[in-house]
Amino acid sequence: MSLLELGAVESVLRSAVPDICPAAQLVVRWRGVPVYEQAYGWLAPAQRQQPTTTTTLFDLASVTKLFVVTTFMTLVEAGLVALDQPVALLLPELTGERTIAPYEDPQQGGGFISVVEDGGSVDMGAITFRHLLTHSSGLPAWRPLFRQGSPEAARQMALTTAPAYPTGTKLVYSDIGLICLGLAVERLVGQTLDVAVRQRVIEPLGLAHARYVPLPTTDESGLEQFAPTEMCTWRKRRIQGEVHDENAASLGGVAGHAGLFATAGDVATFGQLFLDGGRPLLHAATVAEMTSLQAEEEQIRRGLGFVLWSPDPEVSGWPFSPSSFGHTGFTGTSLWIDPDRQLVVALLTNDVYHGRTGRGIATLRLAVHRAIITAVDAAITREAVPSAGDQRSLPVPSAPVQISTEARNERTAAIDLLSTAEMVRLMNAEDARVASAVAGELPQIAAAIDAIAARMRQGGRLIYLGAGTSGRLGVLDAAECPPTFGTSPELVVALIAGGARAMTEAVEGAEDDVAAGARDVTALQVQAQDSVVGIAASGETPYVVGGIQAARACGALVVSLACNRPSSLEQVADIAIAPLVGPEVIAGSTRLKAGTAQKEVLNMISTGVMVRLGKTFGNLMVDVQPTNAKLRRRAVCIVAEACQVPSEEAETALSAADGNVKVAIIVTLAQVGPVEARRRLEVAGGVVRHALAVKGPA
Repeated sequence: MSLLELGAVESVLRSAVPDICPAAQLVVRWRGVPVYEQAYGWLAPAQRQQPTTTTTLFDLASVTKLFVVTTFMTLVEAGLVALDQPVALLLPELTGERTIAPYEDPQQGGGFISVVEDGGSVDMGAITFRHLLTHSSGLPAWRPLFRQGSPEAARQMALTTAPAYPTGTKLVYSDIGLICLGLAVERLVGQTLDVAVRQRVIEPLGLAHARYVPLPTTDESGLEQFAPTEMCTWRKRRIQGEVHDENAASLGGVAGHAGLFATAGDVATFGQLFLDGGRPLLHAATVAEMTSLQAEEEQIRRGLGFVLWSPDPEVSGWPFSPSSFGHTGFTGTSLWIDPDRQLVVALLTNDVYHGRTGRGIATLRLAVHRAIITAVDAAITREAVPSAGDQRSLPVPSAPVQISTEARNERTAAIDLLSTAEMVRLMNAEDARVASAVAGELPQIAAAIDAIAARMRQGGRLIYLGAGTSGRLGVLDAAECPPTFGTSPELVVALIAGGARAMTEAVEGAEDDVAAGARDVTALQVQAQDSVVGIAASGETPYVVGGIQAARACGALVVSLACNRPSSLEQVADIAIAPLVGPEVIAGSTRLKAGTAQKEVLNMISTGVMVRLGKTFGNLMVDVQPTNAKLRRRAVCIVAEACQVPSEEAETALSAADGNVKVAIIVTLAQVGPVEARRRLEVAGGVVRHALAVKGPA
């Protein structure tokens, strides 16, 4: 652990106190153990008194939701409730048709928020617990429960509120939804929520400090253990030792959306649960479902309770791997978990101390997370390649130690003990991580598409190079280009270690032959206008590395496609694509998630290049070659769809065009003969849209 150098993290947090946040705690767990635990600032910042300690309690705000959702999932596992069960079975108040209405804006007094414009109504009885956990229930984000005068009135307002949008059609982060979840837990177990969370989560995990603080607050003598928060305009005092959130306070300090206090150490220990396959609280399949994609809208992605990694570089989870997940709290708290790096980061602050406007917590979180990731990745690299004269007793492997696709997946460690239904659900949940991993590489994929297309316009080829599953995926993608896009077989080609025989059987040792990769590339007479994509899940396959090095020596564009980082492939690539899918369901079987990710990327590259080259008209593949009955029917349908004409007219045009879909489209839309249509296409470089703009004969 001494490899982890976190001086930059220390600097970021010290510079944040007291202007951004008067007090802070940070705990970093790496590979299952705490490697960093520090506290910063003061609880009385004006006087610089009462230093923050590692046992100071912070108001977790919405990070509370994760503890409540986990409590609920223990009840799901016990068979007491189901995710897709209507909430109304436990909360009968949530029934009947209700009219959609705007709700009060918590940030602007007197303002209202309308999620949808066309109104309508919602059948409240159709809302399920899955809807609550994914924030897609239709319930509004917030209501002023604290104005109701009593905890019972506040609860009734939450249960009888008007919906804000049709269930399942939007993602609206909803405190009201989690308040209802907390009430459902109470009715299910016959205990108050604080008791249920304590007995089902806090005590089994041995969290020493985590607890709700029910109102009335602790006496004045105990306030020094709490980080203070905002000067509350409702309560007319600085909040310390009681929940900051007004609605949680109106519910007695115990609610499903807020109210829990804890240390960063407690929160990090809780986070470790999700790297340990759920032990000792949950089954691995449950953890996989909670942390896989359940609902998505634009760049917002949600699991069950958790927010998942987003491709938005401005959000706090961006520096982590695309498989990461976590949550933030309004007071300035956060928890992020990165399975690929075996990393848990719990950052607790009282940033809201300075008020609700002009806050710097978003910038601070990003800076802290970036500094941690930089330190962790640097440590991994140093492990893989010890410096000259390094006297540490470290193994010197033939490839980097941290090949995540070869690691054991803790979430699937007990897969052989699951029922078949549980097993396939777990596999599906793991597969759901692939899309987010690919999403993290979209800028590099787009750059590869543009660079390859530019070289193809100059007469270059696209060449795939791989071994085993990776090589077969390259061969498959190349083979599908001629019938789909009308390309010649020489335009997109694939090399696989072991040759054609390796497509149907394992050719032992072929992937370890560096020289063979170089020879195969040389035999293709690779030129500077060509593009070579090296495909290897580990990024270390010798055959691929040898071929890529030879291609680079020829001046070709070199693109690497691996599922690990860092890797030997990306070190020699012009463009490196690395969807980090993490450990496989079956350790080392990269035909699973890694193979799925590679196929997605290869499909994107070839399809994107062909779109850029004008091989489509809109989303219609107008260079399809009608070489069999199915493709002839498809060609007729494409012409009919593109020209909005009956299939009989499309078939006539296609016949007149000798089966050329592009010519048939120009003939029909421009009302010209086949000869003129071909001339216009030639002038337009084969692009249908451009050809339609060409006027008159030369």
